[in-house]
Amino acid sequence: MKLVLMQPYFFPYIGYFQLMNLCDEFIVFDTVQYIKKGWINRNRILHPEGTPTYINVPIQKFKSNTLIKDILINNKENWKQSIINRLQQYYKNAPYTEEVIAFVENCLSEEFSNLSELNVRLLKETCNYLNISCRITSLSKSNFEYEDATAPDEWGLNICKALDAKTYINAPGGILFFDIDKYKEESIEIKFINPILNNYVQNYETFVPGLSILDVMMFNSVDEIQEMLLSYEEI
Repeated sequence: MKLVLMQPYFFPYIGYFQLMNLCDEFIVFDTVQYIKKGWINRNRILHPEGTPTYINVPIQKFKSNTLIKDILINNKENWKQSIINRLQQYYKNAPYTEEVIAFVENCLSEEFSNLSELNVRLLKETCNYLNISCRITSLSKSNFEYEDATAPDEWGLNICKALDAKTYINAPGGILFFDIDKYKEESIEIKFINPILNNYVQNYETFVPGLSILDVMMFNSVDEIQEMLLSYEEI
């Protein structure tokens, strides 16, 4: 079994979904501290002027040591309609606007008070849209036991051991602090995947890479995105 462990990002970029496309088991790592100005409650889309801008989910006030799984959404703000309105306005000339707006409306049709639970739904719905078949489980809601990590690189190791996963797939940033020997000693193969962000037509002269998957979906068919999911290199 191939396993990926990632924090629950909000409509993340295509490199995130490349990892999901490669694994059998995707564990949502929501039992660690929430960090401000990350990708948990926001991501970037393309402004009509051709520059990136943010869409975000407003959150309630929290203490500095609050875990991701305990972050609550500020539903007093009309954030859902705000996101949909901006997508409709900014992408009105994109070829797949109608389909993607309908997709987002469906994603946001349920009521959520918990940010992590919202993001898990968005990940599942996006995987369904893109025909990605991995199983998605939140670590905070899992029913398996695993050893506590004594170092940052042991979370994946211990969860792989608990689930008898033989391959652990990680984003390229992990290569800086992972002790690969720890994994070898447990007969677990570890891979680092570096995404290749191929250009696609965004209706602007300068291509802006690394935006939310929503931008990719606005300008590309599912078949085209499936090809993009395979555009990566192993480090």
